[in-house]
Amino acid sequence: MKKPLLNLSSIHFSFTGLCIAGMFLLNASLTMAQQLAFPTAEGFGRYASGGRGGTVYHVTNLNDAGTGSLRDAVSQSNRTVVFDVGGVINVASRIVVSSGVTIAGQTAPGGGITIYGDGVACNAGNNIIRYIRIRMGKNGTSGKDALSIASGQNFIFDHVSISWGRDGTLDVNGSGIDNLTFQDCIVSQGINNSNHSTGGLLQSGKWSMIRSLYIDNKTRNPKARGTHEFINSVLYNWAEHGYIMGDTEGLSECNLIGNYFIYGPSSNGNSHITNTTPTFNVYASDNWVDADKDGVLDGTLLTDYKTATVKSTPYSYPGVSNLMSAQAALNYIIANVGASITRDAVDNLLISQLTSYGTSGQIINTEDDNGIPGNVGTVANGTPAADADQDGMPNAWETANGLNPNDAADRNNIGAGGYTMLEIYINSLVGGGGSGSGNINPYTTVQAENYSSMSGVQTETCSEGGLNVGYIENGDWIRFSGVDFGTGATGVSVRVASNATGGTIKFRLDAAGGPQIGAINVTSSGGWQTWTTMTASVSGASGVHDLYLSFSGGTGYLLNLNHFVFTGGSAALVANAPVLKNSSESNIQVYPNPTVDLLHVHVSKKRVANAGILIYDNVGRQVLSSGLTGNQTTVNVAGLSPGLYILQLSNGREIITKKFLKR
Repeated sequence: MKKPLLNLSSIHFSFTGLCIAGMFLLNASLTMAQQLAFPTAEGFGRYASGGRGGTVYHVTNLNDAGTGSLRDAVSQSNRTVVFDVGGVINVASRIVVSSGVTIAGQTAPGGGITIYGDGVACNAGNNIIRYIRIRMGKNGTSGKDALSIASGQNFIFDHVSISWGRDGTLDVNGSGIDNLTFQDCIVSQGINNSNHSTGGLLQSGKWSMIRSLYIDNKTRNPKARGTHEFINSVLYNWAEHGYIMGDTEGLSECNLIGNYFIYGPSSNGNSHITNTTPTFNVYASDNWVDADKDGVLDGTLLTDYKTATVKSTPYSYPGVSNLMSAQAALNYIIANVGASITRDAVDNLLISQLTSYGTSGQIINTEDDNGIPGNVGTVANGTPAADADQDGMPNAWETANGLNPNDAADRNNIGAGGYTMLEIYINSLVGGGGSGSGNINPYTTVQAENYSSMSGVQTETCSEGGLNVGYIENGDWIRFSGVDFGTGATGVSVRVASNATGGTIKFRLDAAGGPQIGAINVTSSGGWQTWTTMTASVSGASGVHDLYLSFSGGTGYLLNLNHFVFTGGSAALVANAPVLKNSSESNIQVYPNPTVDLLHVHVSKKRVANAGILIYDNVGRQVLSSGLTGNQTTVNVAGLSPGLYILQLSNGREIITKKFLKR
């Protein structure tokens, strides 16, 4: 183990984290009487209604304009836009989105939808836009943004990848703007051919940036003003300016919580927060900065907010339902951010830069600099599911859910949660989308570094892949929010290492000193990265609780913790479980994705031994299982209903998961 980094600062987070999370949860519960845009919509824009209750428009081609095109689809209000094609839509001018429009990019077959050649303007209000890529580029309208909002209220953008703006990449700037959310989005690579590579301006109305990634923008990551919250997000490889706090004397009031600022090869020194003013009021907690560009994630707690006015309590803003630590948010972003059902070549490049932790990345003059064929790569088409009445819901899904495949009107029947049946279908394709705010399933491996809050500990690179929790001393703890033990756990297994005398891990419910359900006495393994598995019995754990792992022992460092898993209870929701490590393309490939009948699985050879495959639906039920022949297999999923599924590969040492869509 290396020298610890600011353990005292880490302890500061322990005193505030639970209060912040509790406050955010309270705010959310007080406003649930309104209808969310989709079940896990968050932030100021969470109540956008989009095209709810209106007509359905099928995008049937990749043309720039005309009947069946995306441009035509968004040209009129009160529509939900679904896709019968996947691929690249090359546009020669900006696409302008009307009011009351939902763009359900998650419905696209194949590799999803990429808009390339110019930008998108949303100036009318009340839009829900999910799972698309907006890539403007060198031929876009001069002086314009890849995505711009210049007027209107109530917008939510979820899992949208935005890049290559000629002015800003994402700009919110104008009069009368209010209530916007950007969650799980990528804002990347403002092009610099006119010396103006920017993430963009976010300076009008109340806005939320949640679990998102700013990467490879020279400046304005973002330039932030006004009433806003910036939560569980990552900035990487800016050049001159990272997060610009106000810049001018206008009043700003911000919650800045659980973010990671990671310097890249282009980043100037001491530039992660710039242009602060005393009228920029910020509540700041659990923000981290890694400035050494050494390829290792080993940041320190950010404590210097320069001339900004630091507040002692958070503003009463919407917040998030599952507030993560900065480290856990980074892991989540690596696996989920952007139009991530099937990531394209551009987003894969960006994530590979991010995970270099300082050694890779660039400010591009144009998109040509990435060296990707066609600049956007190949985005596969696909075969849409049969939809006889063209109501946006496949025949098979309608039949399975008691609807009539020949009655288009039933799309607007009200179902569970107050959503129309069409909304229930499109939301089911991505498990509701958003924060992973569903409960944690303790019967699949939970990575220790994905804690919700902590006292005293830090993370470090793990010899078994990813990160582990380390620097654990007597009295430290980590908390996991919303763990669903179902009918009751009977045992627990931990992956631990110690080069000291070890210590005790006590598993407690709902508080660091709460009821104890089990304990494991960890002994020395002979090294801080010499891993061993230890088990213990558990009793008294059923239902949903916050889970605390409390550590006790002698002086000095006690042990390292990689992951844990409970046994004996019923399966809980796995679709929103914490991100499991080693889910990179090099470890497991699942294709075609989406699929209609056959799903091919290819696993790296070093992970084949003793491996098996389980498939879960989006409510956590195991629906299929398979072994491996060599390092690959083909699973027949033709009998499954359309929707989102989780493929889980387990080899006894780790669990690897991949999402796929069944059409």
